[in-house]
Amino acid sequence: MKKPSYLVFILALTLTTLVLEAQNTPEMGDRFAFTSIFALPANDNAFGGGFSIYSSVWPLFETYPKTEHFQTGLISAWMSPQPTGSEPTDEFFYNTIEGGLGWWTDLRFGHEVPKFTMGGVSNGFYSWANGPGAGQAELVDDHRDWSQPNGMLGIAQLSNNLLWPPDGLNMATSNNGEFLGYGYIPLPFTEEMPTTNGVNITTGNQSWTLFLNTENFKGPVAFFLPTFWTKPVLEDPSLEGLFLDTRPSEPLSSFGFETATLPVVNSIANDGTRYSKALPTRYPITEANESVLLNRPMVYSKDAMWTNVESWFNGGPVAPTAFATEGQLEILFDTEDSQGSAFFESKIKLEPGGDDEDDEYDIETTYIQPFVKDSQSWGFQMDMSMVEDDNGIFKTPTYFELNDALLEGNPIELSEVPTETGLVPYEFETNTEAPLPYLTPLETDCPWHDPNGVWLNPGPVAGPFEADLEDGSTITYYWYRFIDQPAVLAANLPNDQRTLLQQRVEMIHANWQKTDTYLPSQTRGNLANLDNNLIIEPPSGFEIGYVPIVTRQEKSTTLSIVDTNLDDVFTIYPNPTSSNLYFTKPIQSVDVYSINGSKILSRNSVSEINVSTLSRGLYILKIYLPNGSLIVNKLIKK
Repeated sequence: MKKPSYLVFILALTLTTLVLEAQNTPEMGDRFAFTSIFALPANDNAFGGGFSIYSSVWPLFETYPKTEHFQTGLISAWMSPQPTGSEPTDEFFYNTIEGGLGWWTDLRFGHEVPKFTMGGVSNGFYSWANGPGAGQAELVDDHRDWSQPNGMLGIAQLSNNLLWPPDGLNMATSNNGEFLGYGYIPLPFTEEMPTTNGVNITTGNQSWTLFLNTENFKGPVAFFLPTFWTKPVLEDPSLEGLFLDTRPSEPLSSFGFETATLPVVNSIANDGTRYSKALPTRYPITEANESVLLNRPMVYSKDAMWTNVESWFNGGPVAPTAFATEGQLEILFDTEDSQGSAFFESKIKLEPGGDDEDDEYDIETTYIQPFVKDSQSWGFQMDMSMVEDDNGIFKTPTYFELNDALLEGNPIELSEVPTETGLVPYEFETNTEAPLPYLTPLETDCPWHDPNGVWLNPGPVAGPFEADLEDGSTITYYWYRFIDQPAVLAANLPNDQRTLLQQRVEMIHANWQKTDTYLPSQTRGNLANLDNNLIIEPPSGFEIGYVPIVTRQEKSTTLSIVDTNLDDVFTIYPNPTSSNLYFTKPIQSVDVYSINGSKILSRNSVSEINVSTLSRGLYILKIYLPNGSLIVNKLIKK
C-alpha cells in the first residue's frame, strides 16, 4: 500500500520541479522617459544673444549596453531663433541648436560616461551638424557617404587646443556628477553676405560659437558657419532672414532630459501577469537623497560678448574673455514650486520602437521626483525605500510588475519576480563586435578618397598625429590653416570673407587662452573634465591661425599586442635609442615621422632600423605588420 503513495509523491515532486525549472524567454521591449523643466521666463527679447548652462556628467548605467538599445540625452536646451511673424506654419519649419551630453544609437565608441555633441538642425532637418567633421550622413556599406557631406561640414573648428572626434566630444571617464559648463554665443567672424553661392540670398554674419567651461579646458571650441542655416533658403527663398545667421535667439527658460530608448525585457508569469526587467539607471549623489543635475542657466544679450568682439575686430582694444556682466541675465527657478514646474513621465513598451499605445505602460515614478534645490539648481529627489545607495551613486529599481488593465507599471523587489519569467538570470547584451572606423576623404582607404576635394586641396600643413582616447579609440588628425579646413572651403565663401575670417581667427588664437575665464562660473559643485587626451598644444610654427582636424577614428591598437597570427607579444627596443631600433617580429614596413608630421624615414621588411642620423628628440613610428595591423608609438632619439 505504501508503494503507490511513494510513486505519487515522486511524480508530484518531479512535475513541480519541471514547472519550476520551465522559464519563459524574456523579449526585448523599450523604455523611454522625458522630463520637461520650466524656469521662470526671461520676458525680455533683448537677451537673444545665446545661453549657457551647467549640466551634470555621470555614467547613467554601470555597464554600457548594446548601442542599438540605448539613446539618451542628459539635461540640455533647445535654442531657436526669435520669430519675425513671417514664419511658415507647417510642421517642417524647425531649426535649432540642441545637442548636449548623451549617448546615441549610432555611436561607434560608446562608453558609460556620456559624450557631447553640438546638434545644430537647419530647417526641417535639411541637415544637422554635430561637430567639426560630424553630422548628418547616409551610410553606404556602413561608411559615411562623403559624396553628400550635408551637416558633416556645417561646423568650423576654432580651437587650436582641442580635438573633436567624429563620435562626439569625450568626457573623462572619472566624471560622476561634476558639471560641464557650455553655451552658445554669436561672434562676428564674417560680414553679412548679399549673395550665397552666387545666388541673391543674404547670409547673415552670426557665427554661433560653442564655449566650454571644464576643469581642464575653457573657451571657444567651434562654430556653426552662417551658410549652414541659409542652405535651405537656396531652395526656398521665402525663408530668407528667418534663421540663426541673422535672427536673435529666443531667451531660454525651459530645458529637457530626453530618454529615447533604454534597455528593458518583458516576460509573462504562469498566471498571465506581465513583468519587466530594466537595466537600472543611476544618478550621482549630491547629498542625502538629492541629485542636482542642472545649475545656473543664463541667457545673454549681445553686450555679453558680441559688442566688445566686434569693436576689437574693427580696430578697438582686445576683447576681454569673460562675458560682460551687463549682458547677462540669470534664469531662475521658482523656489515656491518644489518640482520646478517639471513634467516627468516614464513608460515601458512591449516592443522596441512600437507605435501602438496599447502596449505602453505608465511607470509609477514616486521613487524619483523632480525638485528645485535653489533658485539656480534643479534635480531629482529619491525615495530611499525604493532606490539604493550603490557605493556612492543612486541605483533605481530594476524590476516592474505591469498591469494590463490599467496599462500601468509599479516597481517591485527581486523577491517578488516569479521564477518562470526568466527575468532574474537575464543579462543585457553589450557590444561585442569591433566598431568600423570613421573615415574622411583624406584617408586613402575611405571609399570617397578625393585628392582634389576639400580635404586635400590645398590640404593640411602638418600630420598625421594620433591620440589614444579613454573610450578605446585612436584618432588621427592633421593641422590645417584655418580657412583651408574642409568645412570652411565647403562653405564657398568669397575671397574677401575668407581673408577677413582668417585675420579674425588669428586674433583669437593670439590673445585668448584655454585657461582664461569665459562663461560665468557654476554656483555649486565641481567642474567636469574632458578626456585629457583631447587637449593638445600646436606644433612649433602653427600656434596662430591653424587648427587640428580629425580625419580618422578607429579602435585603438597598442605597442605591445597579442596577435592571433603572431602568437605572442610584439615589441620594439631599446627606446630611447641612439642608434639601432629592433623589432621582435617581422614587419611589413615602418615609417618615422617628425613631431611636425613630416615623414623622414621609411623601411620595408626589416627587423631593425638605424636612426643614428636623426637629431635628438621625439618622433612618431607607424609600424605595419604582415597581417595588416598598424602600431603607432613614440620614439625618443638620444
